[in-house]
Amino acid sequence: MSKRFLPLVLFLALVSLFFASFSTAADINIELEPRWNLISSRIPIDVKDTFSDKDKFESVWKWDAQNQNWCVWLPGGDAMTQAYAGAMGFTVLSEINPGEGFWVN
Repeated sequence: MSKRFLPLVLFLALVSLFFASFSTAADINIELEPRWNLISSRIPIDVKDTFSDKDKFESVWKWDAQNQNWCVWLPGGDAMTQAYAGAMGFTVLSEINPGEGFWVN
């Protein structure tokens, strides 16, 4: 690459990073297949805000490697999720961090 294009390439890379860092879950649309989907995200996801529609989602799951336990969210709400998670020995899933894989049903 010519040295005269290097400043332009660096500028475009910085602009790309700037806009990517301000994405929100509302800005991203992922097409899911019926039933189970294993996906990840480059931004943090507030699970309750993103997956609260009972007509679209049945459950969201993430493995917590540090605690060796499953985390779960059910679109029925906090009480339903807490009751199920508590009964099954799971943790309530509230946030998914960038780069973490998770299951959506």
